[in-house]
Amino acid sequence: MKVITSYLWLVATLGLFNVAAVASDADLRQAEQQIFQLANQAREDAGVEPLQWNEQAAQAARAHAKMMAEKQALSHQFSGEPAMRERMAATGLRFDSVAENVADAESADGVHQVLMNSPPHRQNLLNPKYNSLGIGVAKNGDQLFVVQDFAHSISTRTSEEVEDEVIADFNRLRVSHGLPEVTATKSQDLRKLACEGKQRQVHARDVLNISPGASRVMAFTLSDPSKLPESLLNASREPAGRIGIGACFAPNPSTSYAAFWVLVTMYR
Repeated sequence: MKVITSYLWLVATLGLFNVAAVASDADLRQAEQQIFQLANQAREDAGVEPLQWNEQAAQAARAHAKMMAEKQALSHQFSGEPAMRERMAATGLRFDSVAENVADAESADGVHQVLMNSPPHRQNLLNPKYNSLGIGVAKNGDQLFVVQDFAHSISTRTSEEVEDEVIADFNRLRVSHGLPEVTATKSQDLRKLACEGKQRQVHARDVLNISPGASRVMAFTLSDPSKLPESLLNASREPAGRIGIGACFAPNPSTSYAAFWVLVTMYR
């Protein structure tokens, strides 16, 4: 699954910059919550599910908003700064899709209106694929610099939890096909080999070398254990007595910052 990142920016210059004004953290947090509430009100008016506040996304947004205020400029990435999705991943947030709005104005209401009047920014605000939002606000003079970091965030899971969910979903499928459940073994060897998939391509022969007698081998990445890959859906209809499984958390810009590498072996 590829990480989908939307880069949008908007210059909304509403006045000249003066000497940087000191704003208390409480004032900035209040502005963040006001903008957050306005965003969810707009989503409610549009018939879209509300966003959940995400503190990890807010950490990334605040750091970037502070940089914008210091530089008195709007940007999604300044020289020497990591890309937005990398900044968000560094907080520990797990996600498979992100987007960012940046703007400046003299008030929280003003920022919201500027964003809602811009079609691409409005699209981010009302996009139903995002379920989380973190906002950062910084101030320079009378101007608020605002960053909205949107994400489709995914619950944090351990390797064992992913393995358990895949096993349970696989057996539910087999029962729905009128087949008996399989016994399952969570393999440290498969888990170790799955972790190698972060650095190199894992071949079927690598798996068979540690899983003699396996009738089928499957390797795939997975962000949502409830959405099994086609290979495993098809395998659920085949004769089998047991399976082996190993999963390893493998965040990667080319796949997903919530992805696991999973190896499954089937035995008849």
